[in-house]
Amino acid sequence: MIAALFILLGCAALNRARGDDRWMPSWLPGRPLWYVAPAIGSLALLVASWPTALAATAAYLFWGIWPWGRWFDLGRLPDGYARIMPADPFERAIQALAFGSDHVALLLRHVMATPGLLLVGFASGWPLGLQLGLPLLVPVAITATYELAWRFNPSNPIWLAELATGAIWAGVILA
Repeated sequence: MIAALFILLGCAALNRARGDDRWMPSWLPGRPLWYVAPAIGSLALLVASWPTALAATAAYLFWGIWPWGRWFDLGRLPDGYARIMPADPFERAIQALAFGSDHVALLLRHVMATPGLLLVGFASGWPLGLQLGLPLLVPVAITATYELAWRFNPSNPIWLAELATGAIWAGVILA
């Protein structure tokens, strides 16, 4: 029980750290993701075998590497608000598949968790229903956390969404 709570709080805090690089000293190179993903895997070692922890690290890294800065607002902010670069091929593909909906685009973006979640399920020996269900549920749950965060705290929702998304990753580890 204590380990589960530690993993839940740790994953929430780590995912928040992944989303905000203000904690990083200037001498530390790269994105926060490069440091957070192994820390997520290390937390998994508290309750899982090393193949499962390695799979969780890979899943989190693969999920986190793709952009979603165009859709985090779920259509609430004016286009161009985030001042990001022109869309790359991945973002253009997501936008084409989403037919203009930021909700659908964010959901499709979080589908990138699916390959890693299948790997975690296989490494963990999850029952088949969980192996197939969780990879479908996680992208929906993450997208829902962003929608709920915007509804509960519209002036500053992202930190809530990032904490909740980290808790979802903790649920994957604890499943």
